[in-house]
Amino acid sequence: MINFTKVNKLLCVTYLLVFLFVLFVTQGWAEPGLKITSPASGATIKGPDVTVTIELSDVTLVPPPKATKKEDLHVIYALDVDTKPFLDGTTKLGSGPNRLHRASTSVTFKDVAPGSHTVQVILVYSDHTPVRTKPLVAPSVNFVVDR
Repeated sequence: MINFTKVNKLLCVTYLLVFLFVLFVTQGWAEPGLKITSPASGATIKGPDVTVTIELSDVTLVPPPKATKKEDLHVIYALDVDTKPFLDGTTKLGSGPNRLHRASTSVTFKDVAPGSHTVQVILVYSDHTPVRTKPLVAPSVNFVVDR
């Protein structure tokens, strides 16, 4: 004989688990998104100043000096910098004229030389380590500066 009380409890638990799974997958575990909107990949732009603009989704940026916890995110704009050792976790990227740590969706690099260049934007924690998602949140574009 079938025990309908046990069957009903099992169905309720199953429905609850499915509901929670759907809730967390669609609402609570969104991956951060980062896209370089300007310059376009392969573009030739008028120099000497180059403005890089990004678009973010599911991310709130906090200026590095105001960060109070590791989860306070900002971005690093890297112009013509080999970021592979940094992204691999073997070295720190630091800051400098070609490595800008910002909580803004746009920066301008001044006096960029004519020729081919690469800019990469990396989403990082307050301790300047990259946000490790799959794929890594670190898009890049190649462009040419013409004067």
